Amino acid sequence: MPLPREADIVVIGAGAAGIAAARRILAANRKVIVIEASDRIGGRCITDTATFGVPFDRGARWLYNPDSSALVRLARSSGLETFPAPVGQRIRIGRRNARAGETEDFLAMLVRANRAIDELARKVDMASATALPKDLGDWAATVEFVLGAYATGRI
Repeated sequence: MPLPREADIVVIGAGAAGIAAARRILAANRKVIVIEASDRIGGRCITDTATFGVPFDRGARWLYNPDSSALVRLARSSGLETFPAPVGQRIRIGRRNARAGETEDFLAMLVRANRAIDELARKVDMASATALPKDLGDWAATVEFVLGAYATGRI
């Protein structure tokens, strides 16, 4: 089948938002082309069955606002089980849970990093990693991971 050459609207990305946008455009009787950089649709939503020998969700692993989320309704109507997130934050340091003071230190560093990223974003379009404070101490790698690979599903 030849690729379409004309469209009313071009959607960049075939993740959940891109697919939803394309469906709405089609429902409005408009021509749409969806362009995806990777070799599959779904964006960050992917279940890896090879790495651990069992299904493991990479990327999108939380469905927020379960009472109003269209994705939660779709999952449930498709017969998929959904599970609530565990209550409370748990940060692990090696084989143990972080103590209250350690958790507070980590959260303080996370807030500092987010503020630095916000400030940079108001001034210039640069990679967020360039804005991270250099004095995050022992939490530097964890903050970088949480705000980078973990938050964006690029693990």
